[in-house]
Amino acid sequence: KLTKFGLEVPLGLTYQGWQPGGEYTKQLVLKNVRLKTQKIRYKISGSQFFSAVYPQPIVLSAGTSYTLPITFRPSGKKPYEESIELQTSDGVFHVPVCAPLPRPNLALPESLKFGMCAVGDSITVNFEVSNLSPAV
Repeated sequence: KLTKFGLEVPLGLTYQGWQPGGEYTKQLVLKNVRLKTQKIRYKISGSQFFSAVYPQPIVLSAGTSYTLPITFRPSGKKPYEESIELQTSDGVFHVPVCAPLPRPNLALPESLKFGMCAVGDSITVNFEVSNLSPAV
């Protein structure tokens, strides 16, 4: 977690296992760690893929939290990166939101033995490659 300008927030929101055309919602929890009430404004930087409820100011008393639902609607199979801007009376900061593509997790043999081969000749060796990534 990150604490900035008296607000405790997660380091970011990451959406995993998504498909284009779907709708996925995660909760951004804002906690006021100051001893005074804070007024927070938020906006998502020009995104058509990440959205929140109508951006109205949030008033947080000392020690209280607010849960802001952030909805992700991907249109294509590509990585997405945006940020949520949070503004307090002390300043502005950003919380990153992203939806990366799954990365391949390949299992390969530790070594391959090709044996002897004369100059100008070729050798064929079969070996297995497995993708251990979760199916999405």
